[in-house]
Amino acid sequence: MRTPTRQAVIGLTVLGALVRFGTLDLQSFEYDETFTVFLVRMDLGGMLSTIPDTEATPPLYYVLAWLWSQAFGTGEVGLRSLSTLLGTALVPLAYAAGATLVSRRVGLVVAALVTVNPYLIWMAQEARSYSLMLVLSTLSFIFFLRAADGRDGARDVLWWAVAAGLGAKVSTVNVMTLTRDGGQPQVPAATAGFHPGRPLVKASYTLERFSVDESVSVTPAALRARRPSAAGVDVLLVPFRGAGTPRRTPAAP
Repeated sequence: MRTPTRQAVIGLTVLGALVRFGTLDLQSFEYDETFTVFLVRMDLGGMLSTIPDTEATPPLYYVLAWLWSQAFGTGEVGLRSLSTLLGTALVPLAYAAGATLVSRRVGLVVAALVTVNPYLIWMAQEARSYSLMLVLSTLSFIFFLRAADGRDGARDVLWWAVAAGLGAKVSTVNVMTLTRDGGQPQVPAATAGFHPGRPLVKASYTLERFSVDESVSVTPAALRARRPSAAGVDVLLVPFRGAGTPRRTPAAP
C-alpha cells in the first residue's frame, strides 16, 4: 500500500472510530440488546445452555461478548464497545476488499462509504452480532478473492475457510457466503491446482464443511423438493436449533 493511500485509510479509520464511539452512550439498551445483557450476565455454561431458548443464531458472538463483559462490564458503553471496535475495523477491511477486487481507488471509495454509512454506524453501536458478522463476511470475501486469484495458493484457501467457518458460527446468514446452487460448499477455484490430500486444502475444506453442518441443515428431502428460482439459486436452509422457539423474556436487570 502506497504511503498516501495508507494515510487515507488510516484517516478514514480514525473518522470511523470517532463517529461510532463518540455517541455510544447516548441511548439506553434497546429491546434486542436486552437479550444479550440477559445472557452475558449468566455464567458461561448457563449462557450456552440458554442461547437456544432465546436466540435463533449460533453462539460465537455471545461467547465473545461474555468474555468481553468480564473486562468491560455489561453497561451500554462497555458491552457495545465490542461491536463498535469491530465496526471500526470494517473500514480498512472494506478498503482491502475493494482494492483486491478492483483497485486502490475503488477500495478508498468503498472505505469512505463504510465510514459514514448510517446503517453501519447503527449496527456498530448495537450489542448484537451484526458487526462481527460483517467483519467475518468481509474477511471471507477477501481471502476468497485472493485464493481465486492464486496469490498464496492453499494458504489463502485455509484463511478463507477459517473466516467463513467462524462466520457460520455467528449467523446462519453467513452460510449464504459458503453455498452455491444445490447447497454444496463453494470452495475457491484455486484449490483445483492442488492435490485433495494436501494438508492445507483438506483442513480448509473440513473446517468449512463442519461449520456448515453445525450451523444449518441442508436436508436431502428439501433439496430434492427444491424448485429453481428465477435467479437459479433457491436453497432451503433449516436454521440453527432454537429458531422458531418463542423468545424467553429476560429478567429485569
